[in-house]
Amino acid sequence: PSGQIDTAGFLASTLDVSNAEFLAGGDMNFTGDSNASIVNLGTINAIDGGDIFLLSRTIVNEGTLNAEGNVGLGAGSKILLKADGDERIAILPEGQSGSISNQGVVEGAVAELKAAGGNQYALAIKNDGMVRAKGFQKRGGKLYLSAGGGRVSNSGTLKATERVEVKAPVVENTGTIDASNEEGVG
Repeated sequence: PSGQIDTAGFLASTLDVSNAEFLAGGDMNFTGDSNASIVNLGTINAIDGGDIFLLSRTIVNEGTLNAEGNVGLGAGSKILLKADGDERIAILPEGQSGSISNQGVVEGAVAELKAAGGNQYALAIKNDGMVRAKGFQKRGGKLYLSAGGGRVSNSGTLKATERVEVKAPVVENTGTIDASNEEGVG
């Protein structure tokens, strides 16, 4: 929990990507049958417009993910990471289900939590913490939560200076969703 990473950009995955795609630096396809999880208990900071991406079948964040660029959590067995744009993560439908649990803080210019959900009874995304998308340098301010066939459950705070978009067959909200742009940023 006391660990801290300060970097220009951070990518962690339990899935495979081809050497050629990784070295080319464009869009990358992450695939695999690994059931290994990514668990963050500490703090990861990406500065100078950097991004943070965590890609795995299961992602648990109980710490802090803070970036001036995008913060993306993608859960599933087939994930496309796009080189640019607001929505950088695409969960491919033919993959296996995944799940995201956030009890910590996720903050970036754009925040994406996307999971392959399986069916409407499967909990794909559970947010008990804070997910915040702030428009740094008039960029971003958008928050995307997408659960292919599963549920999104929010009992925490989802806050964006421009837009909050939740796509799932079932959305349970007992928390706060705010896209009021009260800070005048974005």
